Amino acid sequence: MPSVVDPEIAPIPRSRLRAWFACPEPGCEDQHYSLSEIVYQCRHCGGLLQVEHDPVPLADVPAATWKRIFEHRFMGTLWPYGSGVWGKREWINPMVEDENIVSFFEGGTNLFWAERLGRELGIPELWIKQCGNTHTGSFKDLGMTVLVSQVKQMLAEGAPIRAVACASTGDTSAALAAYCAWAQIPAVVFLPRNKISIAQLIQLTRSGSRGRKR
Repeated sequence: MPSVVDPEIAPIPRSRLRAWFACPEPGCEDQHYSLSEIVYQCRHCGGLLQVEHDPVPLADVPAATWKRIFEHRFMGTLWPYGSGVWGKREWINPMVEDENIVSFFEGGTNLFWAERLGRELGIPELWIKQCGNTHTGSFKDLGMTVLVSQVKQMLAEGAPIRAVACASTGDTSAALAAYCAWAQIPAVVFLPRNKISIAQLIQLTRSGSRGRKR
């Protein structure tokens, strides 16, 4: 694993960084939960949770320095910072240890000049970010790397997780299957009966996920 003494790699000691689940609903400002806690909604109001970061240590690094650091890391080979997601690790999920990060160095896909479509729309400089041009063919890789990494971290901490499951017809299931296969974590996908193509089914079965019709 890489050394973290170089400020171009790790400008803030990870021991100073914190993130948690929080409820954004009025009256629930004190409802905070650990990212390693198995919790699906606010236990006070039942609302959806969002991830919040402690902004104080992040603000200690000037914006221009963050920009330089992110550019220095981008698409490099130093684990895990070459990922388009984990290159911004401090702002994504600083709680996961290096050995528990599950990554295909996702992100970093090109912008494509859509010249013909641009002419049709009257936009001479139309460029498209094609996030489907990635390892699984799914733009959900960008979020799935964080989810499965957090699950692997929780398993290392002793969480009683037997599998990761999702309900999907394509992008989510393809990404979940691939990342869980990498991490050797069982994956279960719930599929709508007679509403999924063979191509979509192959995406998840080729990685060993178990499918269930619903």
